[in-house]
Amino acid sequence: MYIALDVETGGLELDTTLLTAYFAVYDENFNLIDDEYLYLKPDAPKGKRPKYILTAEGMDVNGIDLVRHDSQAISLKEGGQKLYQLISKYGSKGNLLVPLGHNVYFDIEGITKRGLIGKGTWETFCSYRVVDTASIGRFLIEA
Repeated sequence: MYIALDVETGGLELDTTLLTAYFAVYDENFNLIDDEYLYLKPDAPKGKRPKYILTAEGMDVNGIDLVRHDSQAISLKEGGQKLYQLISKYGSKGNLLVPLGHNVYFDIEGITKRGLIGKGTWETFCSYRVVDTASIGRFLIEA
């Protein structure tokens, strides 16, 4: 089984905020089984507003309206719980989900280093072997 993923962040630097994350679980024939789209904001103490770390370039690329986004976003902690429920439902030792995406290593780093889910937890349910469409596309161009 595969887990396709894509994230949007506030910039390319690792200290910028994770804003959205999409996950789609596919079977071996690429039939969609389940998915989860998360609008995210940093965790904040109760009664306090979250602190976003963004770059102008990042926001120009992702096109996210931050005020609108913030009104519908959930905390990283809540988003991490939803992601855990999804990957633990379909991935298991001996049957790990295979990550799939365009520049998928950036997306995996985006969710594990920006606090959505721990790397060890991700690797409990998802393979380190990936299908990266950017690498496949580059190979086909070169071939």
